Amino acid sequence: MERVGFGRNKNFNVVQFWEQREIGLKTIAHDRRLIDYRIRSLKMSELELIRYPEDRQSTSSSMAFDQSEYKFLLCGGRTGDIRIFDMDAPENPDTAHAWEHTCYSAPKQQWHHGAITKVQFYPIDSGVFCTTGRDCKVRLYNSETFQVIDEIQLPEPIRDAQWGMAQSKGGIIAVSLGSHSIRLVDPRLRHDIHHLRWPQVTVQSVQFGDTFTSPYVFGGSVKGHCVVWDIRNPGTVMENLVAPYDIIRTKKRKAHTTEIRAIRVTESKKYVVTLSTSKHIHIWDARDLTFIHSLDLTWTPSEDLRQIMEIAEEGQNLYAFVGMGEELLVCNITPKNDRRPNIVKLWRKPKKEEEDTKNGIKQGEKDEQDSNYDPSYDDKSNVAQKDGTMAQNTTEATVNRRRILPRACRKFNTEKEYGNQDVKRLTGHFHNIMSIAYQKHRQRVVTSGADGHTHLWVPAMDETLSDERASSMARLYEDDLSDDDD
Repeated sequence: MERVGFGRNKNFNVVQFWEQREIGLKTIAHDRRLIDYRIRSLKMSELELIRYPEDRQSTSSSMAFDQSEYKFLLCGGRTGDIRIFDMDAPENPDTAHAWEHTCYSAPKQQWHHGAITKVQFYPIDSGVFCTTGRDCKVRLYNSETFQVIDEIQLPEPIRDAQWGMAQSKGGIIAVSLGSHSIRLVDPRLRHDIHHLRWPQVTVQSVQFGDTFTSPYVFGGSVKGHCVVWDIRNPGTVMENLVAPYDIIRTKKRKAHTTEIRAIRVTESKKYVVTLSTSKHIHIWDARDLTFIHSLDLTWTPSEDLRQIMEIAEEGQNLYAFVGMGEELLVCNITPKNDRRPNIVKLWRKPKKEEEDTKNGIKQGEKDEQDSNYDPSYDDKSNVAQKDGTMAQNTTEATVNRRRILPRACRKFNTEKEYGNQDVKRLTGHFHNIMSIAYQKHRQRVVTSGADGHTHLWVPAMDETLSDERASSMARLYEDDLSDDDD
């Protein structure tokens, strides 16, 4: 007889087993599974609203949370406006009515003279934030007074920027101007200190990383190249990311076939994620910069080339939030080797006693059907009784289909089928999504679209409607479907 329980694993530690299951304690794995469930259950919030104080609608071209508390949401608009939202809930929220988050707006004299391309808080605290715009300016603001602390003028409009610490006190701002180089700006010196040159292609996106012994910068080009520079040796390129031929279908040493829109490095410094306009997400090993995994999103109906992405690595899996046209895609991009298989009940052949029980139940159902005999169904019953072997084979096939393999053991026929298993589509915008921000520790996502609306996506368990509001919504639904004239 097969042993179960403690005796099944020879290396089982009974003391550690019971210590982790004391009353009031939870394991880390339990918390991570809960985070995964919260991310998979995202829906549009019905109790919280993000609105601007003016009556007009506005679109945020860039959004970011502070990296210290993830409490304040910084928004930069297409008209150069700057706003900060307090994303904390009130002490006694009224669940019967929706409530709005507090908004703090910068004076119009402190706005940019063009669309804002990037906003970011200081990586250590929320006292200072940085903005870059199409007016060729990099500005540092005081978060409390919205006063400009420093302003750096650059020769060309700014495409992308990233503020990283880079093993320094004030940090370094990497700026992409849509040219053949990346400028490294020191906020303390108020000018650019280095140029990371790339004569062959045009740089579109930048991202800091520090998994090596020295800080480095990722650069994504318009033609699909992705390289890594060492900040201490700005004249040399450390590595060039190259995808295999069966993924990109070209012999050129590139990471993607089209323009790279976003580059992200996970907090664990384990993976590098890249997104291109060809609707492909590539995952790379951050230690040796080798290709690991790819997710194909070409089956999505969107034709917009402005894809944006944010990632989350709080739970057991790695998720990417991609703005693909009017839809928000929640993608599970965890490499297959790092995925934990789903725990399912193994299939076993039923015993003789269970088969007799099932046959007795079927015989009882048959006797009940005979008691409700209807002569009009004679012809159909005769046709069904002609081939008893076919019915028996169908029953056996139904029993054999009960076997369910773990997710890691399943074989997907096509990439499209694989993508549908790991991608959840959320709809709510009427036009293309312009910016995305992920709120860590609360697993919430904020999106801003070209339709002028800003939506908040929250886990389903965070919003439970009160009885009063649920009944009022039910009455409204009944009134809409009612045919009475009263």
